[in-house]
Amino acid sequence: MKIPKLILSRPKLVIDTKCPKCHSMDIQALANVELTCKNCKTKFTSDVQLNIVFTTAKKFLQLRANNNEFWVLGKRDDSEVFNTDEMLKPRSKMEDDIYHSMLAYKRICEMEGCYDVSEVTNDYDIDYKIRCNECGVCFNCVICTRCGERYTPEKINTPQGVQRRYKCPKCSSRDYTRTYINKIAKVCPGCGSNNIQKTSFSSDKKQCPRCHSENITSPKKVPVYKLIVQRQGRFKL
Repeated sequence: MKIPKLILSRPKLVIDTKCPKCHSMDIQALANVELTCKNCKTKFTSDVQLNIVFTTAKKFLQLRANNNEFWVLGKRDDSEVFNTDEMLKPRSKMEDDIYHSMLAYKRICEMEGCYDVSEVTNDYDIDYKIRCNECGVCFNCVICTRCGERYTPEKINTPQGVQRRYKCPKCSSRDYTRTYINKIAKVCPGCGSNNIQKTSFSSDKKQCPRCHSENITSPKKVPVYKLIVQRQGRFKL
């Protein structure tokens, strides 16, 4: 049985979005924002420092309402070195924020009176973000789905920042698909750009879902804080 998880990490700005192309509505998290200084007009990128509990509260409420059990996991540093006398002691400002957010969620569940809540423990989680070593995708050029023309979208400066305009130079269609590369290389064989990445997918599959190669990376063990929340018997869904 798969247990649903709420994973706490670096807080991000969460916004509602609507795709201008397909009109799909979603929620996106922003790690940083592009800003312009009001004094000297210098453009710069700033990290978004937000409260972890506030930015994950919606997901937490969804898990709590729809599941008899779920886990709250807080990402720790990748270091394998721990103080055996104080395994839970945060080793950075980020870990300290995550640890206290875990304690906040623990108190919230305990105050509800209908959950059995574990102590916060040090554990490991499996990261199933897998990459294929055979195929990839180019993030510079696209392929028109109407006529098959390969082109690089035009970049336009707007008040909201630089945006890409997807319009085929051959047939003017705005429908496109990413340029997939069957054999990964340092540059895209179509446009020569080095802005390419290996095909990635989140799964426990033994082969790439696109090219079916078994030459893929292995899941990683990630050190985490762990909190288990279980609905008491008489309150189960």
